[in-house]
Amino acid sequence: MAQILRNKVNPTTLTELTNLVKVCLKHNVCQFRGTAYQFLDGHPMGDPLSGSVSDVYMDNLEKQLLSTDLKRSRVRFWKRYIDDIFCLWEGTTEELTEFLVSMNQFPQNVKFTMELGGHTINFLDLMVSLHTRNHISTPHFEFFRKNTFTGVSIHHDSHHPRQHKMAVLHVAIRRLLSIPLDRKAHEHEVWYIEEIGKINGVKVNVQELIRRKSVRKLLSENRDYPPKKNQRKWVRLPYVSRENFLKNGEKLKRLDYRIAFYPVCKVAQLSTIKDPVPENQKAGIYEFRCGEYKAIYIGQTGRKLSTRAKEHIDAAHAQKPEKSVLAKHLYPFSARY
Repeated sequence: MAQILRNKVNPTTLTELTNLVKVCLKHNVCQFRGTAYQFLDGHPMGDPLSGSVSDVYMDNLEKQLLSTDLKRSRVRFWKRYIDDIFCLWEGTTEELTEFLVSMNQFPQNVKFTMELGGHTINFLDLMVSLHTRNHISTPHFEFFRKNTFTGVSIHHDSHHPRQHKMAVLHVAIRRLLSIPLDRKAHEHEVWYIEEIGKINGVKVNVQELIRRKSVRKLLSENRDYPPKKNQRKWVRLPYVSRENFLKNGEKLKRLDYRIAFYPVCKVAQLSTIKDPVPENQKAGIYEFRCGEYKAIYIGQTGRKLSTRAKEHIDAAHAQKPEKSVLAKHLYPFSARY
């Protein structure tokens, strides 16, 4: 990371960043169900630094690998997405196996496996094929879905805004228009999108929706839009009912607002695998009540409520004896968010 940023930031900032990253990577500890765990080799998934560090690590490893191996001339194409590598190899299978062995001679905690596809291979959500004609190979693309794919999304009868129900179709159409497909693959994907709509009970003309999005895409690519001075603002509202959506939506649109709705009840609110955080360990808005004087104090803190409460108690004890009675009635306190 320091090598990448060496020519982009000043030395003082780079040194400070390097020291901070070292401190964060040194204490590799997490807590689960009241038990603390230490990761001795590597960082856990979900850690804020894991993604960035692993990406930089793999990028550096690739550079060493492709610059030192004698068979790098056989690699005609090499692209990586996170931990999946797509490689176009020109050579024999034996040479490719030797290349894999040389890859695994680098760090012991990184092991590469190989899947031979011949002229067709699945990479992420694409099926890539090489068609040879007149000694010229051209790539052909199709969309790949696993056998476990069901197409089930938010059903039409669910209590969600229509934008959420249409999201699965919009994403599929956007992907359809961004990948160069031949006619047969295009027609098959259109049929698949229509089936996804039927499975989820969404009644929409997929063909018309594709044409509209295709026209918008062409216009955006071939027109230089002037910079907008007054960008419309977004407002986020809970989705209560369709009537509420139509009523509030039209009013806000007249005021040049764009509306984004969210469901009131989510799966995350019903169950969680994370350890619950005690109320006095959270940050937020708190309220102190003094039972003797019927006084109320409301404050806000970004630290633990227990820490802030102790500061109030210590401050009350530090005052005159006749005023220290306030400290006796600081607990219990309530927190609201």
